[in-house]
Amino acid sequence: MLTPNPFSEGQIRRAMAALGRLEQQTWSVDPQPLETHATEPTRELLTFEEGTARPTRRVERLPHHWGKMFDQRWCLIKLGRAATRGDWIHWPGQGEATFYHQGVPFGGTDMSRSHARLPQGATEVWAECVCENVGIWTPKGEDVDPWGCRFDGVFLARRDDDAWRARVDLRCLLDLIGVELSASGTKSEADQVPWGPRPRLDRATPLARDLIARVNVAIDAYDALGPAALAAELDAVIADFQGGDPRMSVVLTGHAHIDLVWRWPERTGEFKAVHSFANALGLMDADDAFVFGYSQPASYEAVQRRSPALMERVRERIAEGRWEPTGALWVESDTQLACGEALARSFLLGQRGFEDLTGKPSPVVWLPDAFGFSGCLPQLALESGATGFFTTKVHWNDTNRFPHAAFVWRGTDGSELLGFVPGTFDYNGEATVERVREAALQQRQSAVFPQSLVPTGVGDGGGGPTEEMCRRAHTLADLTGLPRVRWGRIDRFFEDLAAVRSELPVWSGPIDLEYHRGVQTTGHELKEAFRDAERAVQGAEAAAVATGAGPVDAALWKRLVFAQFHDYIPGSSCGEVYSEHVPELRSIAERARALAGQSLGGGCDQLFNPIAVERTVLHEGSLYRLPALASATAEDARVTDAPSVRATESALESDRVRARFDGLGRMTDLAIDGQNVHFAGPAGELLAFAERPHAFEAWDIDRASLEHPLPSSNDATARVERASGVEAAVAFERAIGRRSRVVVRYRAIAGEPVLRVEYEFACDEPDLLVKAVFPTAYRGAMARYGAPFGSALRGQRPGRTADDAAFEVPASRWATVCHDGERDGLGVISESKYGFGCQSGTMHVSLIRSALVTPWGVQPSLRRDDAGPTHFDQGRSVVRVAIGRAGQDLPRSDQPAMLAESLFADCIPHGPEARGAGLAAIGGDANIIPAWAKPADAGDGWVLRAHEVLGQPGMLELQLAAGWESRAADLREGPTGPSATRFEVRPNAFASVLIRPT
Repeated sequence: MLTPNPFSEGQIRRAMAALGRLEQQTWSVDPQPLETHATEPTRELLTFEEGTARPTRRVERLPHHWGKMFDQRWCLIKLGRAATRGDWIHWPGQGEATFYHQGVPFGGTDMSRSHARLPQGATEVWAECVCENVGIWTPKGEDVDPWGCRFDGVFLARRDDDAWRARVDLRCLLDLIGVELSASGTKSEADQVPWGPRPRLDRATPLARDLIARVNVAIDAYDALGPAALAAELDAVIADFQGGDPRMSVVLTGHAHIDLVWRWPERTGEFKAVHSFANALGLMDADDAFVFGYSQPASYEAVQRRSPALMERVRERIAEGRWEPTGALWVESDTQLACGEALARSFLLGQRGFEDLTGKPSPVVWLPDAFGFSGCLPQLALESGATGFFTTKVHWNDTNRFPHAAFVWRGTDGSELLGFVPGTFDYNGEATVERVREAALQQRQSAVFPQSLVPTGVGDGGGGPTEEMCRRAHTLADLTGLPRVRWGRIDRFFEDLAAVRSELPVWSGPIDLEYHRGVQTTGHELKEAFRDAERAVQGAEAAAVATGAGPVDAALWKRLVFAQFHDYIPGSSCGEVYSEHVPELRSIAERARALAGQSLGGGCDQLFNPIAVERTVLHEGSLYRLPALASATAEDARVTDAPSVRATESALESDRVRARFDGLGRMTDLAIDGQNVHFAGPAGELLAFAERPHAFEAWDIDRASLEHPLPSSNDATARVERASGVEAAVAFERAIGRRSRVVVRYRAIAGEPVLRVEYEFACDEPDLLVKAVFPTAYRGAMARYGAPFGSALRGQRPGRTADDAAFEVPASRWATVCHDGERDGLGVISESKYGFGCQSGTMHVSLIRSALVTPWGVQPSLRRDDAGPTHFDQGRSVVRVAIGRAGQDLPRSDQPAMLAESLFADCIPHGPEARGAGLAAIGGDANIIPAWAKPADAGDGWVLRAHEVLGQPGMLELQLAAGWESRAADLREGPTGPSATRFEVRPNAFASVLIRPT
């Protein structure tokens, strides 16, 4: 009746309305719920064989609620007939479910999908259900109801594939139109309310106008003939608009970032792995172009244990090249908190896991979500077989933008990896027009490397890619106005990147995350137990070295490395994780100490030193001088001429340390070996802060929180706890915060070059951060912070944004501030503290944080008794640090890095035989720290791991007992040089020396 509309205005609204109609037409659901029988909920997650053997009861009442948080139940779903090709399960309720047919998982439902395609011929399926919703980054961001997980029944559904395909394609075209309009300064009608004046399209691009017109014609066909006609018309539109930008391509890799623990315990993380793997395999069956990559051998091991048949299908797809195991580490580790050797074990275990899966080590370190990246990672990666590095997390920086996408990462030792940081914000890509366009726009090195890599799939809680994402990838593959889009493998992407290596910019040193600064401190009990387990395993391996007992059980290391997961040791997981795993860490330490005792033999007439330097230790009130990695009889090793240490209420004095205190327990003077530490005021002041970060309580410390300390007590009670002997102590008790108390105990031990400080807190309030603060006169440009291997220099003078952003940074248990040249300064050493900072000469270390325990918003009524407290660090906490000098000229035994290894490591009583590792002494330069002794994997000899800590070359010299030889080796214990006793170590590098009997 009317002539054709001469205006484009209004046609987008028409298309948006068509999208709504297509949504309604896509699914038809049989209103009759399927007959379902359910087991009783269990706290334990049972395997298919265990769960389906449990008695079931028919579900009569719908809807109903079931379970506590993270409970599991199994449901037998009877379909009433044999499933045909077009049949789907529809699961409209809460929780996550994985479906099994004939004992093998075939798919599931979660927060990003409520339908699962049924296998043809199935008459019944089982569902493994978990009372938990991902609910963070997905559109349906909600937790389960306060009464439990709501079950609305299970239904048969059929999908109109034409309507579904047309809806996805139409959405893609409308998104492209929106991008084009936005680029020309025109607001899309999709962003407007459906009434009032339509926005003018006076400045629309020709592409946008053409697409609008063609989409309008397609909707004419839809209105006249239905979804099939629309799908055909849209196919024609897409075919006519082929010709993606040949100058740029976006490589999609199917991805399911799975937090092994986070808002759920480990058993739920294992469920998520099975769930996500089944989903990915189903997509491979449906889409020949789809490829999928997954890291974390710990997950593959869990899937093998929980569903061997599913893992067999994964191995088949790996062999085809469509499933890509990649990652290099055993878990996606935090790289700041583990000691160097423990981090190395994540690489060693991880690469063995990848070799089991693919026959070769992973070429890429895959860490999309860790909270900063230690500068030792490039050397660890290269020596374990990886050459590439991938993350997205640096986009979370709150001050400085990471400047590169494709780059060469040069570690603190000079080792180099190829790095890639995509322009997208996170690791939950959806293959949308906006996502692929941003990936192209933010690839800053596109002039030399015209590719970007985008992980695609729902992550954090797993689930992975959806069929809709796969369809979008197909639709956008070569669409005009966009980069070319394709599925691809991660290893091949990095192979392409290697071809332009010489043209890439270089980033040197650690890659710090200017965010999530609180994770270095959150959860004192957790971090203390973790570090104690590391020390205990170190002792067990040293004992095995001295006795020739061979490698420690790999299962012990797997559990300790599991604790490195980036939402475990940082303290950002839910309470159930820590109520389960802190006892496990204690158990690991007990087991390791038992192994050491078994290796060395029962008794107590011998004392064994598990540290690879000679040292004097305090044991049961007496001092003993012990050789490196060897034992001596208690009688022969006892120091009988130790000078006495004296204490009063205002002073402590030993043969090496002199300290004076004011009435509040602050240091007014400190001298080590007659050399003053130059304070700029009373040192050791405890400052308490009311800490309420704007987001992510367990993760973050906001700068504003540190600007205004709470009023401090002007009253303290002093007492001498031990006046004299080989050790003496004075303590000061005072109020802290709003209603908490602390005892600050200073100890001096004869022969030690440090003043030990013990803080015994009784915390009775949430949201409290307590720092020990040491103002000094040292004004060097940089402060030095310990790292897992080596150290990191960070600016401490105000004015530059990078330095100002470093108000709280990670340190591996020690930090120093000096004048330029690092000849004289202050060293702070901690037993298990990792959050430090230094600005304008004031060094500070975070002691406790009573932060809110994750998760937020979960229904308290559904938490079991093992959920733990709502806040960390409540009640009694004991924090141990030591204060001393720092300087390039100090002997090795007095270097803060060496003291971090030796001060808090006990000797091991045993008997009856003396034990030794063939190491007479370690010489060479003081900047080389021998940190660990491990039995060689081949069972012949052992490996000494040492690292450089002051940023300059050094020489490690070994004096071996007769009948022993040593040679340089790589991380995997392959010899790299001839027999020698002198080994040059690069600045901030670690060195492995293989020591064997001749």
